[in-house]
Amino acid sequence: MKSIIVIYDDLFELDRTEVAYQGETQLKSIVKSLMSDYPESEKAEVYNKITQNLILAYRRDSKGNVYEIERYVRKRAVSHAPRNTVKLYTQRMTFWMEPAVYERLDALRGKRAKYVRDAVVEKLEREGNPLPPDPCPKAEGHPDRRYHRMFKNLPQSIRTYDARETYRSPLTITKTPENLWRVSYGEYSTLQGAPSTENKDLLSALEWLDMWIKKYGNKWIVGKVIKDEEK
Repeated sequence: MKSIIVIYDDLFELDRTEVAYQGETQLKSIVKSLMSDYPESEKAEVYNKITQNLILAYRRDSKGNVYEIERYVRKRAVSHAPRNTVKLYTQRMTFWMEPAVYERLDALRGKRAKYVRDAVVEKLEREGNPLPPDPCPKAEGHPDRRYHRMFKNLPQSIRTYDARETYRSPLTITKTPENLWRVSYGEYSTLQGAPSTENKDLLSALEWLDMWIKKYGNKWIVGKVIKDEEK
């Protein structure tokens, strides 16, 4: 452990020393030794080296004995926020499906759960038993967290290998005069296999780029195409 020991007389600071020790017994011995170097010293304070908080204070009596006078314990912050009394239940469903259905859901990747939920809602509506309206709808203007998660997962740049040249290509997002979103690493390119896409919806373009990252990794070798894209 490391602490800072400050020695005082009745008015002024006499010495400030950083020390390392194994326990309070050794610390008290160090304090006594430091105070003996200053006959006029009366008090010593010990501060935590990292937090700079005052943790202990010692005083020396007329016989030269050092004793602890105060111990400072940092109080924990008490939260007065009301506890969440709503019970949360997690349910997991497992069911068998045809290979064609599995392939369709597997291709949806991050949208599979929403696809299944929408399908169940449509079936209930066809059967004349629609779901009641959401009692707690999302407030209008509430930020869409999907964009935040997508930007957090995407790297800000990738390594690009072009012939013998190596450089980093930054994440680039532009909007065309036709209101299309162009999302790419580096300049937008129509080269096959390039980390570039164009879409009317920004989130769809970001999701496409996320799939590209999972397929190619954080590097782009210009001219290299994954085999399933060569067909």
